[in-house]
Amino acid sequence: MCDGRPDPGGPTLTTEPPAWDWEQAYDRYWRLVASIARRLGLQKADGEDVQQQVWMAAFARFGEPPDPEVLKRFLAGTTVNVVRRLWRTRRRRPERDSLADADEFAAVGVLDPADVVARALREQALRECLEALDPKRRTLIDRTFLDPSTPSYDEISEELGMARGSIGPTRQRILAALRKCMEGKGYDT
Repeated sequence: MCDGRPDPGGPTLTTEPPAWDWEQAYDRYWRLVASIARRLGLQKADGEDVQQQVWMAAFARFGEPPDPEVLKRFLAGTTVNVVRRLWRTRRRRPERDSLADADEFAAVGVLDPADVVARALREQALRECLEALDPKRRTLIDRTFLDPSTPSYDEISEELGMARGSIGPTRQRILAALRKCMEGKGYDT
């Protein structure tokens, strides 16, 4: 049957599209892979190679993008493994075979991979919380904290069409919402 109802004599056919596709997955998580590779000491060109290998491995492993939490953990672990392989092939590593030891990474000037992955996952969670904000609130956080030009409250007030005196209190409420979102994802703030 193709009307969406299960066929008692065979597998269930569904006409529902997957919850999300690889393009959406990439748009959401490419920064996670890039930040781990960069923190493990890779230059941009090597990082791009790692990015490609990691996404090819994810596609080969899952076919369709899995649950975001599963994909995020897979991408983080696979990135560390691909970087390790790259270091081994390029001989840019300490003499011992295991790169899992924090002292070995410190010897070549990079952080412990477990710390790098934990930080990258936390940053990814924060990006997800920021993306969940409505555009006006996201712009307010961007303009007050992330904009290198440090606009004045008058400029922000005009741009967002909000009273100058409400910027600080609104920003505090947004920060409280971001803290709650991060706590909901299992991170202390």
